[in-house]
Amino acid sequence: MNDDWGAFTHSDHGVRGWLGDEPEQELCRSIRAAVTDLLPSLVVERIRVTGPPYALSSAQPAPALVGAPTGWVQTTCAAFALPCDVDATTDGSPTVVRGVFSWLAEGMHTPHPFVSTTFDRDAGMPSAVHDLEQRFHRMSSLHTVYAHGVAS
Repeated sequence: MNDDWGAFTHSDHGVRGWLGDEPEQELCRSIRAAVTDLLPSLVVERIRVTGPPYALSSAQPAPALVGAPTGWVQTTCAAFALPCDVDATTDGSPTVVRGVFSWLAEGMHTPHPFVSTTFDRDAGMPSAVHDLEQRFHRMSSLHTVYAHGVAS
């Protein structure tokens, strides 16, 4: 498989750090799972990121650490929307599934955050970002929220 992560890996954002040591592999696994949950008969052949992610995060003051400067914050909730095309086959026929993959995590400051993913088929970034922001704000209402991109 020859996935195209260029718009994801060359963006100026912190999203990759939220996905662990192998962010592209984790993202690929998550997108595949979200798309096949939506359309179980698909066989995913290739995933192409078609634009930069739109990201949100919320934070709270970090606990005091020895030697750490005061005023540090720790991410508590994080989310991003990523436009992509998924080349696939269904019943032997090629197809392209276009949409926006959304990733949302709560409890980022804990060892086991809750992660939720969706794939909004045929959605444009503005509507997918609006939906993601609604879910995110319900989750992170007690913390300071930062937006890291502009939906276009």
